[in-house]
Amino acid sequence: MAATVTSLDERFTDVVYRQTASGTTADVNVSGSSGTLYAIDINNASSEVACLKFYDAKTASNATAAFLAFTVPVGGRRQMFITDGIAFANGLSFRCTDQDVNDAASPGSDGATCSGGDVGVFVVVK
Repeated sequence: MAATVTSLDERFTDVVYRQTASGTTADVNVSGSSGTLYAIDINNASSEVACLKFYDAKTASNATAAFLAFTVPVGGRRQMFITDGIAFANGLSFRCTDQDVNDAASPGSDGATCSGGDVGVFVVVK
C-alpha cells in the first residue's frame, strides 16, 4: 500500500489522504483524531467490484461495523463532495474488499482484497 498524507497549505487545516492500493488491511486513523469528512474519491482499476467501508474508529477490521459503505463497479469511479461534512468522533479508518457484506456478527464473510488491479482512494478531512 502506498499511502500519503498532504496538508494543502498552511492557510488550510484540511488534509488530503491518498491510498493508491486500498485493501482488507485497514488504513487506520487517517485523520489522527476526530474530525469531519468532506470528500471521497474512489477509482476502481481492479477486475472486481470494490466495496469501500469507512469506520468511525482508530483501527478497523472485518469485525468492525462500518458507518459508510460504497460499492464501485469494475473500472468505475465514485466521487462524493459533502458540503457540510460528516463528523466522526474516534478517528477515520477505511478498508476495501470485494464483497459489500459488513456484518460484525459474521466477520469472516466480508471478502478479500480486490484483484486484477488497484483501488485508489482519496479522502479530504479536517
